Amino acid sequence: MDLKRKIVLFTRIIRIVVYLYVLVQLLISRQRFDQSIVIPVVAGMGVFYVIVDQIVFRVPEKRFRLACLSLMPFEMLLISLLIYYTRSAPIPEFDFLYALPVVNMALWFGLREGIGFGVLGSLLFVLTAGLSGRLSGLESAGMVLFRCGFNLLSALVTGFMSEFAESESREKARRMVELTALSGFATRFDSTLSEEKVYENLCEAVSRSINPDVALVFRLGSEGERLCVVASEGVSSGEAAIVLPRDYGLVGRVLESREPMMVRDTDLEWGYRQFLETHRIRSAIYSPLKWRDEVYGVVFAGNHLKDSFTDNDLNLMSALSVQAAVAVHNSRLYADLQNRIGELHAIFEIDKAITSAIDLETVLQQIVQMSLVLLNAKTSSIMLLDEESQELVVAAAHGLSEDYLSKGSIKVGESVAGRVIQEGRPIAVRDIRTDSLHAYPAPCFPGPSA
Repeated sequence: MDLKRKIVLFTRIIRIVVYLYVLVQLLISRQRFDQSIVIPVVAGMGVFYVIVDQIVFRVPEKRFRLACLSLMPFEMLLISLLIYYTRSAPIPEFDFLYALPVVNMALWFGLREGIGFGVLGSLLFVLTAGLSGRLSGLESAGMVLFRCGFNLLSALVTGFMSEFAESESREKARRMVELTALSGFATRFDSTLSEEKVYENLCEAVSRSINPDVALVFRLGSEGERLCVVASEGVSSGEAAIVLPRDYGLVGRVLESREPMMVRDTDLEWGYRQFLETHRIRSAIYSPLKWRDEVYGVVFAGNHLKDSFTDNDLNLMSALSVQAAVAVHNSRLYADLQNRIGELHAIFEIDKAITSAIDLETVLQQIVQMSLVLLNAKTSSIMLLDEESQELVVAAAHGLSEDYLSKGSIKVGESVAGRVIQEGRPIAVRDIRTDSLHAYPAPCFPGPSA
């Protein structure tokens, strides 16, 4: 049962108790009043309460407010009639019946409506008391102030209670939605070992949970100097390919501080720089993809209107970012494990080839082929040292051009291969065309056939 229905049920019980009290009072004092007038009024109140009970429980939600705004003044009119027709022997407790519709409105709709009906009930009471001849002297002035103060105090107390309960209910509902979203997306993050898929899931999670106009996931490049967009929502294809320097604007600040940030108005935020051509972002949230000591990137959410995000949005996006960072960490561990398994398999195959091969040439050629697969390379060669001439000679190769092979042997200390023999350590060359140690900077790939 939702909160609103519980409140309506509570006010139903109050009405029943109040109506029974009115009946008891009239039975006790029935000799003082004109029964032919009072009985129809009391019966009308009973019928009215039954009608109200049926309406408030069956009227559609969108018409509930209008129905109550129409019915509650009519209830106050019945109370006024009851007070007026019992004026020959006033029952003081009846003066407080105006608080019933006031409390109802305050509980159902909040403080503002409660205060409004508290003022209306007070005016009707003053009018009814005046027509009944009860307003005379200081005693009557104190009575009026007390009755009117009671109506307004009832509206204040119940209005605050209602709004507090409604706020708590909304907060619980929001937290339930957040927990459900986090649980659902955590399952999706854990179910994939693809880093690219993790970024896509994170972008979708941010879009669905906080509803930004734009969502971007930036990944820090392997060199650590650039941020590339790897997943996006709400941007053009050109904007989805943005590459930013590591220290660019607030993205760089968040990456450096490793702490999330919310910007309520980008026009007032020092350091903010617009990087989207088709969107003017006025409010934004940045959250680092951080797990332990590693930062993998930054997730960005932006809106066209200022002050469109809340602290709850910031907390939710931070939680999603942590989940995604853990998933990225796991995906990279998995990829590294797969690489290591491939290396071990290649070593195992090489060992089998060595132990089963008949001659050295076959073993070397198998090692060349396996290195191509293992390193995803286009060329590979094995050079053996001729101890007499102190030269390196190609013993097995794949993918090298005839021109390259015809260049002859390499002496120890020359080129990269000669330096490897001389120094006894591996050497990596990022670009053979610009490396001064490389003996043959010209392309070594076979040219196209004639």
